[in-house]
Amino acid sequence: MTSSYKAFDLLSFQLGMAAAFCEMVQQGVKKLALSPPIDQKDLPQLEKALYEVAGHYGVSVWIDSAFLPSQLAREEDLEGKAVALLYRDEQMLTAYRQLKEQRQQLKDQGLSPAQCDAAITPALRDLPGYPR
Repeated sequence: MTSSYKAFDLLSFQLGMAAAFCEMVQQGVKKLALSPPIDQKDLPQLEKALYEVAGHYGVSVWIDSAFLPSQLAREEDLEGKAVALLYRDEQMLTAYRQLKEQRQQLKDQGLSPAQCDAAITPALRDLPGYPR
């Protein structure tokens, strides 16, 4: 996508997406929203602005530098990336963290990454309100 726009600024685009998601969370359209995957190297530039935008909307931010792999986002696609979780209710963050623990338990039980992903994806889809 960015190759066709010479003046495209990826960080501004990602911040704009996060701002739109913050408004959705603020208005109750979503209980949890996920930023696009952000390169770890870009995070220092984006992080302060992300917290400012979220604060404007009364939304909390939790940045996960090891976002939960699933059928939504494969482990190899998340390598070197962080995802910001945007929410108002701490229960959403708790539910997300529990899913991370559940996936680790499944992995420790010997399930393959694909099996772990398949097992947790439905619950992960429910958090931001994605259809199954």
